[in-house]
Amino acid sequence: MINIYTLPVWFLPIDEYFELTFAVITLTISLFSYKLYTLGKQRQIKLFGTSFLFISISYFIQCICNSNIISFLENNSYISISAAAKHILLVMGIYSYIFFYILGLIIFTYMTFQIQSKKLFFFVLLVLLLSLILVYDKVFLFYILSILMILFIILFYMTQYFRQNNKKTALILVSFIILLLSAVAYLFSTENGRFYIEGHILELVAYLTMLINMIVIVKNAQKKG
Repeated sequence: MINIYTLPVWFLPIDEYFELTFAVITLTISLFSYKLYTLGKQRQIKLFGTSFLFISISYFIQCICNSNIISFLENNSYISISAAAKHILLVMGIYSYIFFYILGLIIFTYMTFQIQSKKLFFFVLLVLLLSLILVYDKVFLFYILSILMILFIILFYMTQYFRQNNKKTALILVSFIILLLSAVAYLFSTENGRFYIEGHILELVAYLTMLINMIVIVKNAQKKG
């Protein structure tokens, strides 16, 4: 098992519910975004929804990985071949989680730059994926890339807020600042499980803030429509 994080064994069952909650919340944000897109046909909203769809997929994968880890710990009767096969599946699951989460963040960052070129998007995606494949410490690079992209997103919404002084933009900005703090906590979680738990709590607060904000935006849009 690659060392993606360190956490107490007692937290594993709770962690599974956290990941499932993240998956459901981000999927709901995505669905509300597509609902908003049907009302206004704005490209940025569509990309917003697509990014959260991929992030949701990453959490569903992570939830399945955690479920397999729990079953692996609870059952010590596996023969070596089965254990090895399970280990491979877990590693593949974790890499799949990293791929979909990074893909979601890349789409979101692409949206913030308001770039129209699809070629540039796929070029950036290819460079980042190759970096993750070739580098030795993939998990560390994953966290660093996540932090950098979230920082770009924060700068975008900060600029938007100072230009428009919009409360809805402020809520998204605050949620991404909290998400940044959770990403930093995960960066240190490879050595200390306390940071992993704190990262989950911060992440939950961030996504709940985004969801509440999206519900309010959709309701207001429907009233105007």
